[in-house]
Amino acid sequence: MNDEMMKEQKIKHRKEHGMVKEILCEDSMSAILSEMYIQQLLQQIPEKARFIIKSIIIEGKTEEEVALKLKMTRQGVSKCKNKYLGVLKQMMNRSA
Repeated sequence: MNDEMMKEQKIKHRKEHGMVKEILCEDSMSAILSEMYIQQLLQQIPEKARFIIKSIIIEGKTEEEVALKLKMTRQGVSKCKNKYLGVLKQMMNRSA
């Protein structure tokens, strides 16, 4: 490879690297903003509901596991989860 071709390859590599870095940065920023938005929404619901939704939706625990931890029935956990997922959905629709 001659010097001119090597120079072109270096320039191309820098451009591509810059584009990838920019895309990753934008994706990272979007992820951070999304996480902040979710946390902000969750802060607006009662603590028990927040715990239930975080445990089941975010951490992947079962309703049974959460029910045992909170000394509730699985049905009670499910009812609370569904109610506050609806509340969060309404909050998101209002802010959109």
